[in-house]
Parts: sequence; C-alpha cells; structure tokens
Amino acid sequence: MADIEARQAQAVREAANWRWPWWYVAATAALMVGISVAMDFGRDPATLIVVYCCRVSLLQIPLAARMRACLHRSRSTFRVNWPQAALLLAVAGVYLLARLALGAVGAPLPSTLAGLLMAAAYAAGRPAAQQMTARRLLARELPAPR
Repeated sequence: MADIEARQAQAVREAANWRWPWWYVAATAALMVGISVAMDFGRDPATLIVVYCCRVSLLQIPLAARMRACLHRSRSTFRVNWPQAALLLAVAGVYLLARLALGAVGAPLPSTLAGLLMAAAYAAGRPAAQQMTARRLLARELPAPR
C-alpha cells in the first residue's frame, strides 16, 4: 500500500511540474487570431466556430502524447484545474467585450483586432493559470507514507 501511495505522490509531483509546450501556446494563439480574421471576411460564423473547435481538438493529440503523468481519472480534476477553465472564460470575455467595443466605434476589422487582444490575454494569463493549477495540485498531494 505504501508503494502505491508513493507512486501516486510522485505522479502528482510530476503533473505539478509539467509545463505547457511553447508550440501548443503558439498554435492556440495563432488559431484564435486566424479564426478572428476569418470572422471579418467569412459569411458563416457557425462554420468557423466548428472549424475552431475541431482544430483545438486536434491540438490535443500531440499534447496528450507529450504528457507523462495521466491524472484524468481523478475525482477532483475540476477542483484542481479551475484556473485553466477560468482563463479560457476570461479570454472569451476579452474577445466578446473587445469585439463589441470595436464594432460600436466602427473600427476596421473588429474581429481581427479583438482576436489579437484575445491571443495576448491568453499568452499573458497562461503562466499564472499554470502556477495556480500546480499549487492546487500540490496542495492535494497525498500525505507521505507512514
């Protein structure tokens, strides 16, 4: 039993030390900007949203292959990962508010400009969300074997 607890604790420590790869952050930001540019020139926003969701899903394949510790069966996944979810909601809010403000002002290419702001907010918020997630994960770490 002590061996299992020790291995679980090691997996938690590895997961807390894991960092998002630069290519994933860059590809996600590029996808955000690309879809925003397409929104300015496209006529069917629903199709672009589907394309965005499919491409984000495809980014998960190499990301999952790169991860060493797999904690997806944890019952407390959301309690640990809520900073990541909050970041994505905040980024969506940045896009929405920027798009509405730029559209009201009459700025050229409002979706493109809002997409650039969204990508900047994502890149700026990612380290803080990762750090908060790591702290929460380590706080849930199992106690040392007795």
